[in-house]
Amino acid sequence: MEKIITFIKKHKMLLIIIILICLILIVLVNQLKVSSIKIDIDYVNSKDVMLFMSRTTDDQIVANKDSNIKFTVDVLPKKLLNKSIKWKSSNSAVATIEDNTLVIHDVGTVEINAESMFGVESNKINIIVKE
Repeated sequence: MEKIITFIKKHKMLLIIIILICLILIVLVNQLKVSSIKIDIDYVNSKDVMLFMSRTTDDQIVANKDSNIKFTVDVLPKKLLNKSIKWKSSNSAVATIEDNTLVIHDVGTVEINAESMFGVESNKINIIVKE
């Protein structure tokens, strides 16, 4: 028992580093368990959503150039520690994402992609912006 205590005292920093690395690995492995990302429209907080936007087939939205669309994102499973999403726009001249809100800049088509922290899972929505 005395040898163990001496070892711990002598290598305290090394043991702390090993424990921290193990905790980080546990968190990272947990993040790889993303099973799905659901994107939906937040109708309450979207500008002109009822007038200028309609949901069509194949996760496609038709929107007016003046619309700002707020999305809600649900990352599953619910027990994940970090549900951060990386948003990507296929055409930033047409639209970009700021705080889960699609900001339309010009007429055209754009694919918006929501990707989990480590790119394990993603979902996309296609948007057609009309005049």
